[in-house]
Amino acid sequence: DGPVQIPNLQTLLQKRGINVAGMQKTVKSTAELEVELNATYAFDAITESGSSLVPVSGPGLQGLQNLGNSCYVNSIVQMLLGGTVPELASRYGTTARGDVVQHPLLDGVAPRDATTDILVQTAKLSCALTSGTFAGPVPDS
Repeated sequence: DGPVQIPNLQTLLQKRGINVAGMQKTVKSTAELEVELNATYAFDAITESGSSLVPVSGPGLQGLQNLGNSCYVNSIVQMLLGGTVPELASRYGTTARGDVVQHPLLDGVAPRDATTDILVQTAKLSCALTSGTFAGPVPDS
C-alpha cells in the first residue's frame, strides 16, 4: 500500500471553500518537535563530559558484564538485587565481604538441583553483587 494521489485535489477542495494554496502551517508535527528538542538539548548535563571520574570497586559496587543488549535487564537486576532495595538484598544477598557459600537459601539443595532452583540462582546472583567478593581491584587512575 502506498500513498494515494488525487491529481485534481486542489480544485476539489477549492469547490468546497478550502483554499490549499493560501493555507499556513500552524502546528508542528511530533517529528519536528523532536528534532527541535534534540537540537537544543544539553546532552552534557546527563553525561560525564569534562568530568574526572574516580573508579570504584568493592561491596555493593559490583556490576554485571553486558552480553549483547543485556544492559537493560542487567541494570534492573543490579538495582533490585545489588543493595538498592534493602529488603531484597537482605533476603537474597549477603553482607559486605560476607561468605557467599554459606547462604541460608543454599542449604539443603543438592548440587544437581541447584541449577534449576530459582531461589538458589537468585541468592547466588545477589551475593555476587552485594559481597564484593567478585569485584576487581580499583584500577589506578
